Amino acid sequence: RKFQRISSCRYKLKSGDIILAEESHVPIYAELIENYKVDFIAGGATQNAIRVAQWILRSENATAFIGCVGRDKYSEELVNCCKKDGVATH
Repeated sequence: RKFQRISSCRYKLKSGDIILAEESHVPIYAELIENYKVDFIAGGATQNAIRVAQWILRSENATAFIGCVGRDKYSEELVNCCKKDGVATH
């Protein structure tokens, strides 16, 4: 597959920016998935700590994550990532 460079101008992003995604950024997700090999991994400080605790405990559903997500394919992917790591989700 030919890799393309994602246009930062199109999404009004600058190198090193830390932003909250807005509606105008939504298309970048599909563009990244279409043009690059993407691995979905539940992350962020809390989920990283829970995943490490789950790995140490080695007992499925010994840890849990409670939070809110939307109703879309990305939220389903997040729940699946948690389940794959043995983390219960609520």
